[in-house]
Amino acid sequence: MKKSLLSKALSTLLALSLVTASVCAALIDAPSPINEKAATSLEIKNGMIVNIKAGTKAYYIIDAFADDVCSVKDHDGKAVKSNAIVASGYTLVNSTTSETLKIIVNGDVNGDGIVNGVDILRAKKHIGGNSVQSRYEEAIDFNRDGKYTAADVDMMVSSVLEGTYEMPDTDDLPLEELEPADIGSNFWGNIRGVGSNYNIALSGDTALIRYPNTGYRQIWRFIRFSDGSYEITNLYTGKSLDCDAGAGTPGTPVNTYLSNNSNAQRWYLYEVKGNLVFVPKCSTTKCALEVVGGGTASGTKLQLATYSKTSTAQQFKVVKLNKSNIEKNLAISEICQTPANGAYEFMEVINTSDRTVNLNQYSLYRFGFANSGKNESNGYNILLGLVSGVEVSTDIKCLERVNLSSYNVSMAPNKIVVLWFVTYANRNLTVDDFKAYWTEKGSNMTNVTVVPVAIHDGSADIHAATKINKGCGQGFLPDMKAGVAFSLVKNSAVNVRLDNGTNLGTVTASADALLARELTAEIHNRADSIALYFVRETAETDTSRNYYNYVDYETYADASSQAIKEPMRTYIHTFAASPYSAQVTTSNTSLGRPKLYEYVNLDSTGTAPGVITYGVDGGNKKTDISPGTRWCGQFSGLDLTGTSVDASGNLTLTGKFEYDQYKELGFVVTTVATATGKAIAKKTVNTTEYKAISGGYSYSVTVSGLPLNDGSVVLSVVPYAIFNAPSNARVNGTAEEIRCPLVSATINGKSIEGLKVTYLANEENAPANDVAGIKEAVELLANDIEYYTGVEVETGIYDPRASYPQIVIATSGNGSGGNAIVANNKTIGANQYGMINKTDREIYVVGGNAIAAEYASQLISKALASAKGNVELKALCFDTPKTLDTKNDHLPLTDGAKYRIMTFNMLWYESHKDTSRYNSMIEFINYYSPDVIGFQECCIENMNRLMPLLKAQGYTVIQAEVFTGTESNRVPLAYKTSKFTCVEKGWKQLPGGDERFGVTWAVLKDKTTSQVFAATSTHFYNVGALEDKVIVRKENTKTILNVTKDIVNRYGCEVINMGDYNMRTYDEAYHLMVDDGILTETRFTAFRYGIMIRGGHTLNNTVPLVGSPSRVIDFFFTTSKVNVLRSRSVVNMTSATTSDHAPVYTDISFIK
Repeated sequence: MKKSLLSKALSTLLALSLVTASVCAALIDAPSPINEKAATSLEIKNGMIVNIKAGTKAYYIIDAFADDVCSVKDHDGKAVKSNAIVASGYTLVNSTTSETLKIIVNGDVNGDGIVNGVDILRAKKHIGGNSVQSRYEEAIDFNRDGKYTAADVDMMVSSVLEGTYEMPDTDDLPLEELEPADIGSNFWGNIRGVGSNYNIALSGDTALIRYPNTGYRQIWRFIRFSDGSYEITNLYTGKSLDCDAGAGTPGTPVNTYLSNNSNAQRWYLYEVKGNLVFVPKCSTTKCALEVVGGGTASGTKLQLATYSKTSTAQQFKVVKLNKSNIEKNLAISEICQTPANGAYEFMEVINTSDRTVNLNQYSLYRFGFANSGKNESNGYNILLGLVSGVEVSTDIKCLERVNLSSYNVSMAPNKIVVLWFVTYANRNLTVDDFKAYWTEKGSNMTNVTVVPVAIHDGSADIHAATKINKGCGQGFLPDMKAGVAFSLVKNSAVNVRLDNGTNLGTVTASADALLARELTAEIHNRADSIALYFVRETAETDTSRNYYNYVDYETYADASSQAIKEPMRTYIHTFAASPYSAQVTTSNTSLGRPKLYEYVNLDSTGTAPGVITYGVDGGNKKTDISPGTRWCGQFSGLDLTGTSVDASGNLTLTGKFEYDQYKELGFVVTTVATATGKAIAKKTVNTTEYKAISGGYSYSVTVSGLPLNDGSVVLSVVPYAIFNAPSNARVNGTAEEIRCPLVSATINGKSIEGLKVTYLANEENAPANDVAGIKEAVELLANDIEYYTGVEVETGIYDPRASYPQIVIATSGNGSGGNAIVANNKTIGANQYGMINKTDREIYVVGGNAIAAEYASQLISKALASAKGNVELKALCFDTPKTLDTKNDHLPLTDGAKYRIMTFNMLWYESHKDTSRYNSMIEFINYYSPDVIGFQECCIENMNRLMPLLKAQGYTVIQAEVFTGTESNRVPLAYKTSKFTCVEKGWKQLPGGDERFGVTWAVLKDKTTSQVFAATSTHFYNVGALEDKVIVRKENTKTILNVTKDIVNRYGCEVINMGDYNMRTYDEAYHLMVDDGILTETRFTAFRYGIMIRGGHTLNNTVPLVGSPSRVIDFFFTTSKVNVLRSRSVVNMTSATTSDHAPVYTDISFIK
């Protein structure tokens, strides 16, 4: 050793503490391999090495003392790796003499190795007279003038933005000399090979490289542990990247396996040449992950290999999933397909978002079908990629994509752009011609942005409507004989490769090669807006279609249940189609609900409906065509945003709208008592005052005199506005059915505005085999959150790239994606559940089965139901799984309900002899916890097996004691023994001569409230030819009506009739039931109910039976003072394994 560290320090002091190149030469005798950059920047002062920039690594300092054997130790005296970042308070130690120098990093006052606000605050305090530890004091002297002043603080602030010194290349260091990289934790990402530019993906459990796509098989969750290692778990299977058999030697295959917390599934990531090398913790020889043979072909597998710093087959990029903006920005607001001069057809588009977007980011898709007017129900499903309820193909043969990437048009919020579709024949017309034509027609074209969109390629039309039907007209927009849906989609959303390898952006359709329904739906699901219209044999001259709002699911569902009520009495096939959230529709009704349109397939005679589908309409038809002019209420953003109630019961409603065109704003408020289901007050309140806010305007109105503090009430609130003169038109916002007062919810302190409740795309492949049950849980939670918070909540498939907040509901198990979202090193068993928050805006709810997952998700509903103010959803989360105990863990009653009633056809024993199903029955009965249950097909074998179990759970069963036949009562009733006493009971055989078909009835009295009501369980006749059965069932109906009336007359109570009625809504027996005047069907009276579906299923399957809700046979019919809060089929595999009927329950209270 040439000089000791101490002598170097003394030399430095003699040189006035300024290290120059000559001083460095004195400190370290030439020709030592000193790092020149280090030599001209380091300074030794008072036993310290100073003038070190934040981010400097240990080897940088060690290199400056290359002739000595030195090491750097941390605050605890432990040696750090050579590429570790140093901090103030670390020491440089001469390994030979044990002499030390303290390390001081410029600005690092608190010794954590970085310069941030904490250091700046401490520096300010020190300068102000508050001392800090002396070993950090020197870090304040940022400008090296020997003083501690405000100038140093200013430099510290600037340094936060500057970065660090350029460091020497570390690629030559062995892996053991490198610190594992920290690239964050709890994030989703792709792993991309540097040599192949392909992503690591899965085929089964096998890891290999594939062409990059958006599928779950290429998405990995990175969890970092305290030792710096990562567990890397696949989203599709929930399995972790794993070294086969735990080996860490060259040639070991790398695939995936169930998470087991072993070293074979822990990976250190090292930065080499700007890339990452993956080294398993189980490898003592530091083997690295490698694409076998350096292969670059899709399908090449992975293995471990001896580390090579030059091998690109061992180097990878981790591409974190960017949170993409998938907000609906651009809305189609007007379509004019038939101007008097067809050369000037157009589509109007509005930017409804709060950000500026460019038209060149989009494509316009046109989906078409030839419309004869005879098959519009089929056509509606084809255009939107919906499943037909009558088992016909809905693949499409007419698809056009107009890429707008060449149209550089910036659109600020609320800006309108007119897309003028120019044919080859009209290629010489100009924008001035277009404006002149519409000006002459009376439109104000001043400052209107018109974009001429060519539908030709310079020699011929390539997107003409004649591709749909030769009689559709010459332009892009069909004039007649067609149905069309237009989807405006971001190019970034469709220019992707799907999990199945399909490049979505290049899909086409033709008569010879139809586009699969699923791909049509894939495009629509990614759209900003979807507008459709139908034209028949005659062109609609000089009209346009105007669109006003995006579809609101809740109000659409309510409107659809009312729309289909009467047609269901006549037609076998009556459907309400589920809408896309991007679909645009006409103006709302005065009730704040959308208008639905009836799409009909004519029957074989061509004169009467055969199939009816209710769906989103094709816009308001107007003869007053207005390109570039926003009609009153078009995408106004008129909305209820908040409610509050003061101690006196005064209600303050807050609303917003997006632009100033109104002279009066207000709300129509109907107060509904949840205990009765009846409107108890209705008021219209308004104001002329509003104030500007970000993204629009806000207004508030206070309402007094509503019975808000008298009990639990629900508000039906419809915002409205009156347009400025001379129009004075009224605009109705979307109705909100909300509990008052509203509560708010946050995830990690951020609002849940824009929330989507989702399920995993591959849930159907999970071991639970219960995607239907998970979807039910998703819809139930979304409905509850919207009800309690007033926030519009959408549902759909989980998108790990989305910027909006999400609550994901999933099942766990071997090969389930749900395993990828559980807490670190936790396993959620078959009857367990968990709720996890590991990312900024996502909550993961995972259950071992669908019931467990639904129960866990309902913890959120319960928290919202009991809250006042705000609920932080993260606070509800827990990492350690809990066990579902259905004896105590039940699905909560719907808000306002007092009782839950269930009907269940349990299937004859001869049809399903699996005796394990009885335990499953008890499992779902315990979970749903009905107060009263009506059974059907309860033969002797079923009775002997289930009824003892049911009694053990606290139910009293009414069966044999009321039966007057020869064998057994197949339609027993059960009620909670602790809750009711039985006032009277009985059984009656139904007409038809078969005692299997009867009705059991009971009058029950609540032991606590003294509420009295009656319930009946029935099974209608189902023997022989159909023509005979329908006649007998009419007599069955008369019997039920007589039993109901007799109970009402004798006991003066309400009656809930339930059972398997073996009749459809279009049968005369059904008509007799609801037309008598004493009974109504609960599907049409439920306060909270989704879009109707058939709901039945086959045994061991949750897929709904093909057909419309007209064909449902399990019903509830109730008397007038039964308030139905929710009516719902139980759809999950727990119940589906027990019977070919889904249990159905209704949550009720009674109108006093």
